[in-house]
Amino acid sequence: MKIREIKKNYIAIFVLILVSLVLLVFVVWPLCNDIKQGSQEMISAKNSIATLSAQRKETQDFAKKYQSYIANLQQIDNLFIDPNNPVSFIEFLENTAVDLQFVPKVLLQSSGSGQSASNQNHVIFQISVKGSFSNINELLKNLESGPYFIEIQNITVQNSDNLANKDIFKQYASGGYLSRQIQATLSMKAFIKK
Repeated sequence: MKIREIKKNYIAIFVLILVSLVLLVFVVWPLCNDIKQGSQEMISAKNSIATLSAQRKETQDFAKKYQSYIANLQQIDNLFIDPNNPVSFIEFLENTAVDLQFVPKVLLQSSGSGQSASNQNHVIFQISVKGSFSNINELLKNLESGPYFIEIQNITVQNSDNLANKDIFKQYASGGYLSRQIQATLSMKAFIKK
């Protein structure tokens, strides 16, 4: 009888272990995974709430300070030209040249970049002037320090006097090169408002 009781005990222990494994695999393990996934979702939700709260606070702070930013934003906006009406920029170019006793010729060129007009961020202008080298240098300084966001791309300078080479050398030797007339053509990018 003892052997039967031992077998029954082994069978009971085996069934108990089998039931424990089934419970562990099909109940406890999924429950632990659900708890782990739920915790991760809760942490993610808390992080999202914290991020949204911080963004809300920054937005409110910006809204409170917006009035103080308006002047700077308008100044930045004024650096760019209106592509549909560049008259004020052309007037700036002409007035800057006239202030230095130039008779300017301003041309609006296509950008030639191969992009469609809606993708361009600049317009190319060309200004031609005739005068002394020092005045042309002053014109460059005035354009670069002007109220518009521009980039000088190309400067072409050529002699506008009809002098023979030996006359040019005599003029340089006597210091007359400072008053000599030259023709300059400046090509520049003027960045536009989007």
